[in-house]
Amino acid sequence: MFAWAARERDGGGLGVRVDREEKQLILDANPDVYFSSPHYDGWPGVQIRLELIDRDELRDRLEDAWLIQAPKRLAAEYLGARR
Repeated sequence: MFAWAARERDGGGLGVRVDREEKQLILDANPDVYFSSPHYDGWPGVQIRLELIDRDELRDRLEDAWLIQAPKRLAAEYLGARR
């Protein structure tokens, strides 16, 4: 799973996978858009306020989340086809 509807009791929004080392950077980069609830502490995911994120940024974030979860061969093929 790379994206999901976050539970309302956890703040709602769209949940997406992120690189564990980049999570805090993402949260700090745009705290109006990205947030994390206690349910996500210690887990490589953030929540997104869909009403505040730019369409292109959302597309990029979903693509990154998919690349994190996709099988390495499939991700490499996808990235190779984009060149």
